[in-house]
This record gives sequence, C-alpha cells and structure tokens, in this order.
Amino acid sequence: MRNIFTITSQRVSGIRTGKITLGGKTMTTPAIINATSRGAIPHVTHDLLADLAIPPARFLNMGDFLDTSKIIQEHGSVESFLGTQDILFGGLGHIKSGSNKSVEYKSMLQSHVGSRQMKITEYTELCKAVKTDICLPLYDVPPTEDIAKSRAFKSIQRTETYLKEMIGNFENVFGVVSASSKDLAQSLLEMLAKYPTLTGLAFNVPISVIPQLNIPDEFKEKPLMYLKPIKGTDLKDLLNLGFDLFIVDVHKEYTEKGIAVVGNSEEEKSINLNDECHVEDAKPLVNDCKCYACEHHIRAYINHLLKTREMLGFVLLQIHNIHHLNQLLVSLINKSS
Repeated sequence: MRNIFTITSQRVSGIRTGKITLGGKTMTTPAIINATSRGAIPHVTHDLLADLAIPPARFLNMGDFLDTSKIIQEHGSVESFLGTQDILFGGLGHIKSGSNKSVEYKSMLQSHVGSRQMKITEYTELCKAVKTDICLPLYDVPPTEDIAKSRAFKSIQRTETYLKEMIGNFENVFGVVSASSKDLAQSLLEMLAKYPTLTGLAFNVPISVIPQLNIPDEFKEKPLMYLKPIKGTDLKDLLNLGFDLFIVDVHKEYTEKGIAVVGNSEEEKSINLNDECHVEDAKPLVNDCKCYACEHHIRAYINHLLKTREMLGFVLLQIHNIHHLNQLLVSLINKSS
C-alpha cells in the first residue's frame, strides 16, 4: 500500500488542505463526498454534476450491490458500469450492532432489500467484484457506550479480523474506528497502529469524543474520514480537528424529506418546502445563492412540485443542497488562518 495523500498546508486553526492522487485520479481536500444509491447520486445526472463542480469522488454503499455484483463483473468494474472517473470509496453504510455472544466473522447490515448477515468472505468477494478505489472493511458496532470489558475486547477482535481480511486482498484500505466511548475508540486506534500501511482512518464516533483521542503518529499524515451524519455546524469543528473527508447522504438527510439547507457554520438552519407557508413564497431558497435552483426558481414553485410529486422538485432541491453544503465547506476553509 502506497501513500496516496499529500498535505499541502496546515493552518493554525487545525484545518489542513491536501490532495489525494490515485491511479491518475486527483481530488483536493477537505472535501464532502456524496453517498450514493447503487453508485449514482440521486436526481443528479452527469452533466449536472459537472456544473455543480463538486469533488470528483463518491461513497458507494456496498450493500446496494448484493444482487447486482454479477452484472457489474460483466462490465469489468463499477467504474465502467457507471461511466465515471470519480475516486470511488466503498464501504457499508448501515451496519447494525453485532452479537455479544461470540466472535463471529460476519456482520449484520441493512441494504435497500432489508437486513441480513454478511460473512467476511462474502464481503471480500463483493468488493472484488465492484472494484472501488479505496475499501473500508467490515467493522463491529458496539450497542451502547457503557459496555463490559469483555464485549469491548470482542469488538476490537472482530474489527481486527475484518481488517486483516481486507489488507490481504486490497491495496488501499482505511481502518475504521467505531465506538461510542473514548476508551474503546482509543483502544481501536492502538490496534490499528499495528497496521501502518493503512491508507487512512474512518471514524464512526461522536464528534464530542474525537478531541479526547490521541491519533497515533502512523496516521498523522494520512487522510481522516468522518462517517456519521453531520450538520453544517459540525463541519467547522471537524475541520479544526484535522478531518479531510466527510460522507454526506444529501438525498436521505435532506432532499427526500423536502428540506433545503439554508444555514451556515454558526447556525444550523433548514426549511421544509412542504410547509403551507411556502405556497405563495416568492423568495429563492437562499438569497444570493448561485445555484441553478435559487437563480431560476422560487420557494412557491418548489412547494408546488413537491406537493404534486413532480421529480423536478427533488432535482432542484438536490442541486441546491449539494451546492450549499460544498460552498459552506469552501467558505470555512477560506476563512481559516
């Protein structure tokens, strides 16, 4: 495994800028990476993506490909299947808490077809078929913050077993820190430090826990990814903590609910375009926003589209939400010192 990440600047605030280069593909960081549905960003076509000027990267939920991996293999890879040159990150988006009865090398996940157990070897074969650029292994999800030492030990043991399987089969692998408490998260970091060839780290922990952690020196110059859902107000804190990559499912968290993000880094604000108060609202979603939805349409029109279940309503909301969150990130980087 080679180093694919270069830090280009380190601000006093803690924010760092960098670049990921992988197989002729390049992206700058910090960056918001859009979660996908079967590899595609919902409601946004290739030409719209180009106009949005978002980072050339996507996060693929591997569970989406459980029933289509053979089709993808016929195309050679998911990259060919999708017709994209984006850097593709692959992992499982929704993993349930594992059993505490034994160390079983499988994980419970949720996909679009429901819940099921996935064996470690099955996940490996799925990743080989999909062929993402960077893989996240299976990982254990402890059920609560207050768990017994024996359960914490099993969690670390499971996560390490999953990790070894991935390292043995793939070149670029992120280690995953999944915990609700500081002690378990730190123990996982110490375990991951035994594998300095890891490409980076992905965190599935509360933001409040992260400042208490001591990141091993082995990962100080490698990309840090945050997996949990975040609000606009969380971005500033995570940037100052040195995080580089943020997985955001704009569609599920905002667009499909009819919600437009209108806040900033200091105040988390959103509006529900389904509300009756927008029936005759002639304002854009956000004043001075340069996205297509705000420059060409008003709230009343989007309200009408949502009520009549017209697909265009979700398209306009998706365009705005992706643009707004990315511009928020850019503004935070530019304001830092």
